[in-house]
Amino acid sequence: GPNRALTIGQIVDLHDFFQSVILSRTMYYIEPNIIKPLTASLRLSYAEVAGPCCVEWFISHFWGHAFSSTCTTLKKLGRSVASDRPWHSVSVWICTFAINQYDIQGELAGTS
Repeated sequence: GPNRALTIGQIVDLHDFFQSVILSRTMYYIEPNIIKPLTASLRLSYAEVAGPCCVEWFISHFWGHAFSSTCTTLKKLGRSVASDRPWHSVSVWICTFAINQYDIQGELAGTS
């Protein structure tokens, strides 16, 4: 839902923390190898685990792009819309982080 956004700072921090394994990998690598293991014990969305906030921007993206490129673009978005606050506080909704990867069908059907 709209309350499962993350700040751009949270997403960039995730990238920076795992940068040595992410390299130029895509969401096809990130989701099963980083997001699911981080959320396995709670079986929640990454946003719920990391500390969600209300969405300001909905982001649609191709999972095949390098995650580092996605983060670069998110930083540019943050800098262009933040105006009187830090760019990293801008919140975005991205499916990989907002949807519970353990209950995708329920999430999409609205039955979770």
